[in-house]
Amino acid sequence: MQLTKAILAAIVAALLAAIGCSKEKPEEPQVAVQVATVKQTTVERSITADAILFPLAQAAIIPKISAPVQRFFVKRGSRVHQGELMAVLENKDLAAAAQDTKGAFDQAQAAYETTTRASLPEEIQKAKFDAQVNQEAFEAEQKIYDSRKQLYAQGALPRKDFEQAGVNLAQAKSQYEIAQQHLNALLQIGKQQELKSAAGQLESAKGKYLGAEAQLSYS
Repeated sequence: MQLTKAILAAIVAALLAAIGCSKEKPEEPQVAVQVATVKQTTVERSITADAILFPLAQAAIIPKISAPVQRFFVKRGSRVHQGELMAVLENKDLAAAAQDTKGAFDQAQAAYETTTRASLPEEIQKAKFDAQVNQEAFEAEQKIYDSRKQLYAQGALPRKDFEQAGVNLAQAKSQYEIAQQHLNALLQIGKQQELKSAAGQLESAKGKYLGAEAQLSYS
């Protein structure tokens, strides 16, 4: 009986030893490793989200003149750059005004050049001659009037002829005074004032012309 138990114990021990030897050790899993050089870089990550965009800079486009738009070169929402032409305005009326003022400017410039080249002594001499002629005519009409006045007082001259002599005398006196005033003006004002007046007219015409050209350029 004891022998039998000993045999059974030996058999069990042998079986356990056989089972322990039959188990193989499992293989360890291989880990893949990638080798790279260490360096600094920017890591980018894109994120999708709702947002409201505002421009960094914006400007209100307001023309310097009021005129219908002839043509647009950009559309609403298009990207533009500083100095880019965006629209052209109607400018036919401005072009006509500029042409008109240019003509006035050319005329004033020609008048200025004529004035600067004119000889004042010649103008004074002519004014003196006109004044002398009108003075002589006035004195002659004065004599005629005095003579007819005496005849009319004596009843030897019709009233109509006497009154006509008075009219002629008044006309001669008026022409003489005008000629004398013109001569006095030339003597008092002189060439300098005449040039100043011509220069002022030239500058005025030039200013209007440049202003019209500026208005035209805004379109």
